[in-house]
Amino acid sequence: MAAAKTDLQWWQSNADSSGSPIKWQDFADELCTDGSLQGCGAFFENQSIGSRWTSEELRQYGHSSNCLELLAIYLAIRTYSDWLQIRNICVPADNTTAVSHINTMGGTQFELCSFFG
Repeated sequence: MAAAKTDLQWWQSNADSSGSPIKWQDFADELCTDGSLQGCGAFFENQSIGSRWTSEELRQYGHSSNCLELLAIYLAIRTYSDWLQIRNICVPADNTTAVSHINTMGGTQFELCSFFG
């Protein structure tokens, strides 16, 4: 019980200065995306897109749902880039690895997921 109390006191004193904030700021828009083994899709400002993966994309990333999710986000951002340039957007994702890679701008555990340049 004493250890838990000490931990809580540390968080109370250090939460504002340790790591990334839980919420950065208000977002102007949401870019909704999803990737699966079959293909990907996105929705932004009442416009939707979708496609199947190419054989090359499946050969390179098809064994990793993490990479396919990130690839779906990447392709959506490229597709809508003209509308996204000066906006603060939120890209909600249901894949925790994808979220982690976006929030930390890459990673080392899943090196294949760090393919964006």
